Amino acid sequence: MINRREFLRNGFRGLLLGGLAVMSGTLILRNYGGEEASCDFDFLCNGCNKLSACRLPEGVKFRTKLSK
Repeated sequence: MINRREFLRNGFRGLLLGGLAVMSGTLILRNYGGEEASCDFDFLCNGCNKLSACRLPEGVKFRTKLSK
C-alpha cells in the first residue's frame, strides 16, 4: 500500500518531469523556425545582418543575385 508521503513524492516527480519535457519541447520548437525565418528589415535584403542564414524566398533570391 502506498502512503501519503510516497504519493506526494511521486506526484511531484511527475510534475517536474512533465514541466521539463514541456520546457525542452518549447525551446526546441521555438528554435526550429529560428530567427532566420522572420524578416525584421521589411524585406530590404541589402543591409540585412541575417542574410547569410535567411531561408525566406526574398533572401534566397537576393543571395543568388549577389553570387552571380
